Amino acid sequence: MPQPPPRNDRAVADYRHLWVPELAVWVLVAAAATPVFWFTELDLDAARWFFHPGQADPWPEGDSPLWQWLYYSAPMLAGVTAAASLLVLAGALLARPLSRLQPYALFVLLVVLLGPGLLVNGVFKEHWDRPRPRQVEQLGGHANYSPPLAIGEYDAGKSFPAGHSSVAFSLIAFWFIWRRRRRWLAGLALAASLALGTLYGLGRMAAGAHFLSDVLWSALLPAGVALVLYHFVLRIPAREDRATQPPRGAASGRARWLAFAYAAAGGAVLVGVLLATPFDHRWAYALEPPVEQFRLAADEARIRLELSPAAPATVAIDGDANGFGLPGNRLRVETHESAQGVDYRLWHSGVFTEIESRVTIHVNPTRLRRFVLDLQRGDVEVRGRAWRDALDLDLSSATGRVSWRD
Repeated sequence: MPQPPPRNDRAVADYRHLWVPELAVWVLVAAAATPVFWFTELDLDAARWFFHPGQADPWPEGDSPLWQWLYYSAPMLAGVTAAASLLVLAGALLARPLSRLQPYALFVLLVVLLGPGLLVNGVFKEHWDRPRPRQVEQLGGHANYSPPLAIGEYDAGKSFPAGHSSVAFSLIAFWFIWRRRRRWLAGLALAASLALGTLYGLGRMAAGAHFLSDVLWSALLPAGVALVLYHFVLRIPAREDRATQPPRGAASGRARWLAFAYAAAGGAVLVGVLLATPFDHRWAYALEPPVEQFRLAADEARIRLELSPAAPATVAIDGDANGFGLPGNRLRVETHESAQGVDYRLWHSGVFTEIESRVTIHVNPTRLRRFVLDLQRGDVEVRGRAWRDALDLDLSSATGRVSWRD
């Protein structure tokens, strides 16, 4: 009785000549690069290249067109990559020529979802509480600097690691895909991923949003996810060496349903891209005549209040808000005047996946008796200590800090 041909089903250990050097490089980079940020001021020194104290906006380079374009394009890049992977998975179940791409499409999809999606943004950024450069005392903020991997104070910030650059660094998945059979293409993919991720990282550093170490770990985490998936979960080298022929004939009913599920998921991801619709709103307000009271209520913002008798208006407000969310999101501003004074209300309307609002308020203390600030979420920085007692100040933030800077 003839015996079936032996299967080339090699174990993970048989490929240790591939994954041991890669794992060693990952560990060495993480181990060598991280302590330097604990024992030196490299993070702060790198941030100071973009920090310009004394200006109205100490991080002006973050508003350059290039950095703004990169900021808004990162979620789109992640969404399109994930959606394309899902569509290839659907096609691989229905079209025989595409079946060989199935493990690679699944690999790219998981790297994007588990790297930037789950690990970077879902686990670390949301729970590590590391303050951003613009929030630390050494760079004009109020929070204590936390080195990488150290958990910060509660709700101090979302600096670690850099989410936008992690999307570009996750494209290292294509280096793994091509490394064995098309080395020149793998080298090109690696260089492109590192260059694009570095560019995204520089843009976020220029805006005072991330430290150099945040950018470094935004590369290490997706690379680690890709390494584990490629060698230990999906075992792609062994799949390649088995060289199993695709099944002949029409796709089965189960395959059709699975293909439909993949296609539906791809559509869902494209809908999710809508959640990454860029949001950018700038506004200004000025109150000229003197009043008894001015009250400002806001749901979320980072506020800078400046007291100066040289201010030409009683109250002048300049603000900008940017982030991502559903189309149609708005930042609503309402002003109500009465005999008692002015009520100014600021709140965000819609579904936001990320939002940051910055508000600068100039107050002339000689033309106002009482100023009230009621902030639900965010920090308040006050300048003009010499005029602190010139008017009745009532400043509060439910989840942030109120601090004086002169």
